[in-house]
Amino acid sequence: MVEMDDLLSESPGSIYRVNGNPSEAIVNMSTNWTGSQAFPMLQFIDGMIQKRTGMNDMATGFDGRALTGETARGVDEMASAAKSRLELICRNFAETGWTRLMRLALKMINRHQNHERVVRLTGKSWVTVDPRSWHSDFDVTVATGLGVGTRQEGVQKLNFIASKIEAIMGKMGPGNPLANMSNYYNVLRKLCESADLDPELYFSNPAQAMAAQQGKPPQPSPEMMKMQAEMGMKKRKHRLSCSNLKPRLK
Repeated sequence: MVEMDDLLSESPGSIYRVNGNPSEAIVNMSTNWTGSQAFPMLQFIDGMIQKRTGMNDMATGFDGRALTGETARGVDEMASAAKSRLELICRNFAETGWTRLMRLALKMINRHQNHERVVRLTGKSWVTVDPRSWHSDFDVTVATGLGVGTRQEGVQKLNFIASKIEAIMGKMGPGNPLANMSNYYNVLRKLCESADLDPELYFSNPAQAMAAQQGKPPQPSPEMMKMQAEMGMKKRKHRLSCSNLKPRLK
């Protein structure tokens, strides 16, 4: 039996009064560690996260356990299957929330844009656009970039297409109606982009050379097209201001 008032004392070196043998009256209370019972629940939670998001060891990197007794093709198939869930989630985001967001952004641009703009579209052509005249109820499609595989698979597909174009041009000539030099240049440009290289440093666009051979004037540079578009805008603004001054002078 222990005196409870002595046990409640927090002073260092306190004396605990007991009845009988002190080693039997005061003993340590041992607590068994039960954390190992929570590990199966953590594994269950990780499994649920992997099923819902698609992010697992095969999708984010290398899983050493999956390489035991597996061929390279089997590992690739498991990695592709692991990414399918993530691609599904990305496509759902793109087809639902992002499509509506882009529609609203287009509507805001049409509503609040108050002047014309000179922008560069696909390629290097500068054009004058006026969003105020656009119809805001467009069909919006989000390009998520899914379903194209890895970069290595994309390079293999482009090399296969390039070999087919080379075979066609070798049999039918470069000016055949099926695959011409412009098509071949587009494939080479995509190959450079897949390797994070600038295609203009390695290949020239054959459109200008073909136009020069046919006696057509070459297409102006992007800077010249931008200057021409800006001059056109200034001329239109000047004519508009002159037309507004005429009624005042009368």
